[in-house]
Amino acid sequence: MDVQEKPSSGAQPESRKKASSEFASAQPGVILWPIEPFETTSEDLGPMSRLVNLWKSASPGQQVLPVSMVGREDVRWPDEVMASIDGMLEPRILVQPSSTRSQSIHRVIELARQEGAEVIAATTHAEKSRGRIRLGGFTENLITHSSVPVLTLNPHSKIPEQISTILMPTDFAPGSKAIFNRVVEWAYRFKAKVIVVNKFDNPVPVFAYGPYTSTVDGEIIAQLMQDAAKIRQHHGHRWAADAARKGVHCEMMFDRGAESLDEMILNYATETDTDLIVMATYRGTLGRLFLGSVARDVLVTASCPVLVIHDQLQP
Repeated sequence: MDVQEKPSSGAQPESRKKASSEFASAQPGVILWPIEPFETTSEDLGPMSRLVNLWKSASPGQQVLPVSMVGREDVRWPDEVMASIDGMLEPRILVQPSSTRSQSIHRVIELARQEGAEVIAATTHAEKSRGRIRLGGFTENLITHSSVPVLTLNPHSKIPEQISTILMPTDFAPGSKAIFNRVVEWAYRFKAKVIVVNKFDNPVPVFAYGPYTSTVDGEIIAQLMQDAAKIRQHHGHRWAADAARKGVHCEMMFDRGAESLDEMILNYATETDTDLIVMATYRGTLGRLFLGSVARDVLVTASCPVLVIHDQLQP
C-alpha cells in the first residue's frame, strides 16, 4: 500500500465528558438474532453468541431477541447458549406454513423495525471456490434489503476480546457522513478508535488517435485527480475534527496503492489489528453491484466481524 497522508485527531477526556450527554440519550435498541431452525448446537451458535456478547458489552442493559422462521417443526435451542447472554429475551418463533426465503427475510426486517433493533446479527455461510465468492443466500438478501445494520460473521472470523479499532472504508459519497456519525457513536460506546480509509484512483492516461495529442488530456486528468484528492482530504480533516469534539480518536488514511479496493480494505484491517470493519452499501442496482464487487470479498475473507450498513439509515 502507498499511503499518501495520515492526518489524525486525538480525543481529549474533556471532549468525552461533553459527548457523554449526547450519546447517553440514545438508548441502543435490541439485537435481533435470526437463528436457523436446525442450528441447535453450541458449536453452531457459539461464535455468534460470543460476538453478540461482545457487541452488548458496551451497553450492559441492551437486550437480545432471537428469532426463527419455521413451519410446523419444533425448535430447540441449547440452554447453555441461551443462558450465556445476559438480557436474553424469550425466543420469538414466527410461524409461517409455507414461506419463501424472500418472505422470511422481509418478516425478519419488519420485526427488527417493530422492535427498534440496533443491529441484526447474521452468520454468513460463505465459501470461495474457483475464484468466485458465494455468500449464503439468506444473509446476502438480508444485507441487500435491510435498513437495519447487519452484523456479520464468516466461518473464518476471529472474535476479538474487545472492540478497540473500527475500520471504515469510504468514498465520501452523499450519505457517508451520516454513517460516519453512527460509527463515531459506536466507537464512543466501545472506547475504540476509528480508522477511515479512502482510496485515490490513479489517473488513467487518454490515448489520442490521428493528429490529436494525448499530452494535454493527460495533464487535465491529472489536475482533476489532484483537485478531487484535495476535496477528499478536506472532508477527512473535518470528519476527524468532528470525531475529536465527540471524544473519539479518529485517523484518516488516503491510499494511492495499485491494489484493488477489497485488497486494500483487508490489508489495512490486518496491519491495524482491526476488530470491526464497517462497510456501506447502497440501495437499488448500484447497491447490488457494490455488494458484488467489494463487500462480498470482504465479508467472506475478513478475519474479524463486518458490520454492513445502508447509506439510508433507519430513522
